[in-house]
Amino acid sequence: PVVVERTLPLPMFGEISYAMLRIIAIAVAAVASGGLLLIALFTLPLLRDEAARIRARYGKLLVTGSGGDFSVEHPIRVDDFDALVRVAESNELPIVHVRRDTIERYFVFEGTKTYSYTIFKRRGAAQAADDAVFGQEL
Repeated sequence: PVVVERTLPLPMFGEISYAMLRIIAIAVAAVASGGLLLIALFTLPLLRDEAARIRARYGKLLVTGSGGDFSVEHPIRVDDFDALVRVAESNELPIVHVRRDTIERYFVFEGTKTYSYTIFKRRGAAQAADDAVFGQEL
């Protein structure tokens, strides 16, 4: 029997055999699969942790603040972080991020108004204290 190697003519590369095309396809699939696996390994933790998602998406707007208590004249608690971002961007103000053991707080200080978004790592006394100060919602 006569074996004829089948080839595919490509204008820029000349002729490539089908066997070589199979090897190239397998190598590209392996590299793409490895890349997807790496992306998944780095992004899955971000999907679980809301504070990490906020840092990843809005890092340029965030300013780290100290853990002290703030004097709040007109407190306004927002229900989602996007509302806080809208307030900050519309007034060209930074978002102050304060991290404590059980909560992550984000503030926008606009004159006498203080907008706040809070992430509770554990529910309890910290949430009750936050509710007492930031009872009004946007």
